[in-house]
Amino acid sequence: MRERPAEADWTTVPEADIVNFNRDVLGEKLIRLDSATIARLRVIPREVHRNPMGTLHGGFVMALVDYAMFAGSAALKGQTGILPAVTIDLGVRFVGAGDMERPVDVLVEMVKETGRMVFLRGSVMQEDDLVASWDGILRKVAKKA
Repeated sequence: MRERPAEADWTTVPEADIVNFNRDVLGEKLIRLDSATIARLRVIPREVHRNPMGTLHGGFVMALVDYAMFAGSAALKGQTGILPAVTIDLGVRFVGAGDMERPVDVLVEMVKETGRMVFLRGSVMQEDDLVASWDGILRKVAKKA
């Protein structure tokens, strides 16, 4: 991961050099470990993340949570990039509207890991404001050669 000099405790999640949803729609993603059990993924909202009411689009929030499950799991396991897995289940409960003026943080906690599954939960925050809570399950897959 590339270090960000202005934000020494954050690193940029590496992306493939091809056009893809995660890079081109979600934008630059920063990650750090808050503790041994909590990873934090951060995105700075862009105009494309706005809904017609002027707040964060719910689809953007859900896509960001889905991505955070992979990147957060990898970070908690001491790996870079994203965990090779597929989403089995994701439940998101919206609590409040997110605004366009503050960074969006997805907190990721790994509840349990088995041989093939990763059980996760977390929240979407803007500073001290809760935007959503979530839980999800990933199924690990072998990396493609």
